[in-house]
Amino acid sequence: MKMAKKRKSVKTALEKKWERDIRGHKSAYVETDIAELELGRPGRDPARHARLDPKEAVAQKRQECLDDAANYRIAGQDEFEDATRSEGPRLHYKEVIRRLQLCNPAIQVKSSDNTKFGDNVALYIPKKPHEFSRSDWAVKNGALPAPPKGMFFIDYKYIGGMPKDWLPEWGHGELDTSYLVSSIAWGWRSILSALIKARVITYQDGVKHFGDPRFDPRSTLWFEQLQQYMPI
Repeated sequence: MKMAKKRKSVKTALEKKWERDIRGHKSAYVETDIAELELGRPGRDPARHARLDPKEAVAQKRQECLDDAANYRIAGQDEFEDATRSEGPRLHYKEVIRRLQLCNPAIQVKSSDNTKFGDNVALYIPKKPHEFSRSDWAVKNGALPAPPKGMFFIDYKYIGGMPKDWLPEWGHGELDTSYLVSSIAWGWRSILSALIKARVITYQDGVKHFGDPRFDPRSTLWFEQLQQYMPI
């Protein structure tokens, strides 16, 4: 009875080269495999990726990551990331509060209990009837007991805050290694803008008590964001 012949496996050129490298006590060349994986990505040049220098490969990969991250840049970031925006005269936070309360005397101020983000003050405004939740009404009607901190946080809602410090007029964004805004150095106009958008104060009162920035070259974002709140 004849035994079936065992089929001899056919080795690829890459496998043969691998064995020659092992016999010669050399490290097997694997950059070609990595480059081949890259060939499936859109816009990749096979000739360029055949043998990438390691430093070039790292630089190219970083550029690809930066190109992807650029899709997440915020509107107006080119202006907002400029730290020189925050240069110039500053207002003490107590003066900012005084002027805000001239715009709307109903604004209340409390020191923040959350020390995680530094020493801050929080701003509150009385809730409107439609802003009370069912549990708020239950407390107000006596169906539920008042919270330990009292009725203030039932009757008022949070509208913003600021550090207990001297504040620049204009804020700017601080970037991470991907050139995206990771934190914000707030200016007092940022606070003013947020309260105008929330309709806590009017644009006219904001300009009356804080000044009109129309001739300030840093005011581009201000007018873009507040155009719909300006008087016609």
